[in-house]
Amino acid sequence: SLTWTQFRYRLAVHNILDPSEGYFQTTNLEFGDFRIRYNTDRKFEDSSLTFFNAFILNPWSEDQHWPTWQVTSKMLDFLTRAQWQNSGGVGFAKSSGDLSIYSLVLADSYIDQEEKRGLGVFSGVSVGVIFAGSKFKLRGNLDHLWPLQSLQEKDFWQGEVAGSYTLSTRHSLQLSLVNSWRERTGMLEF
Repeated sequence: SLTWTQFRYRLAVHNILDPSEGYFQTTNLEFGDFRIRYNTDRKFEDSSLTFFNAFILNPWSEDQHWPTWQVTSKMLDFLTRAQWQNSGGVGFAKSSGDLSIYSLVLADSYIDQEEKRGLGVFSGVSVGVIFAGSKFKLRGNLDHLWPLQSLQEKDFWQGEVAGSYTLSTRHSLQLSLVNSWRERTGMLEF
């Protein structure tokens, strides 16, 4: 179903798209991010609870040689069939003014809580761009994941584009589009 209503509540410490006062502009720290969708078929779908998500963008320069990294732990579909997702990545980033470009090597694992077994382990790459102006911010990434051990036999693409406009030091408007295409099912999700 393409029609759904979403409720989201976030206890986030900081998001890259948030106003940057008090935080590094290229830091994303989240916990307790709760999301649930209810579709037109009167079914709950795509629920998630993020326990921890850290994305630290360290642009490479003459005096800065730290890698860019990401670590995430979340529960997916916890209302219907709980799955744990744990992922991490390390990579390289370069910045010029308000524009940053990064690339990560990823590792993902999925565990089905109901059946107490692994659903898959994936490796992959992610390429992204972040524009962080004084009022307008835009972030986009495209990932390609390959199964190392999985019930799903083929690789898949996923991506996200998100933007925000800062209204004040404490408030901003945010809009995001998440897209996942899995060759196994030929499904396009928004």
